[in-house]
Amino acid sequence: MAFGVSSECYSYSSSSILYAIQRSEIIISTYLLLTQILVNCVRVSLLLIN
Repeated sequence: MAFGVSSECYSYSSSSILYAIQRSEIIISTYLLLTQILVNCVRVSLLLIN
């Protein structure tokens, strides 16, 4: 019984870790996308000014 509970807790913690990794990957990719858009906007504005 104790072994079953511990393995259940272990599987839950590992799945939550995977979920956190997926969430952080989504956040990082969104951040990179936003920074790319920002850099492109700055380049375009500099070209328009010049």
